Amino acid sequence: MVLSTKQLSRLGAKARRVPPDEAAIQAGRRAIVALIDEFWIYYRNPSEYAAVEDPAAAVPRYVSGIWTRSEPLIAHGLEGVSVRIPYGGRYLPLTADGREEILLAAPTGSELEELLASIKHAVSIGRADKFLLALGQHAPLPLSAP
Repeated sequence: MVLSTKQLSRLGAKARRVPPDEAAIQAGRRAIVALIDEFWIYYRNPSEYAAVEDPAAAVPRYVSGIWTRSEPLIAHGLEGVSVRIPYGGRYLPLTADGREEILLAAPTGSELEELLASIKHAVSIGRADKFLLALGQHAPLPLSAP
């Protein structure tokens, strides 16, 4: 806190919160949901998946069967299968206490689909908004002159 309530009351001022840019939060939600949807298409059948190899290239070149957007959301390792959602240079917190990775011993395809669907639903209803705001994904609000 920059100013104390005592100082504000002495000045006859009051403080209030500035609401976040709702359109930018909605865009962040849609981007995470789209990332999960696109990855699930790739994960189910990589041979049917095609993506732009380099989005910054002048001429788009499509590649098939290769996930190019970020690191894979589902990874098989020694401890089992891990699920984590990279977004904005960080990982989306997937639990109430902020843990960013879910480990599953031997999940079936339907269990992975259910987990990703649950994550999508949570993001869609706003449970990731605090994460999106912390990333600074919202546009700064214009300040008006006094």
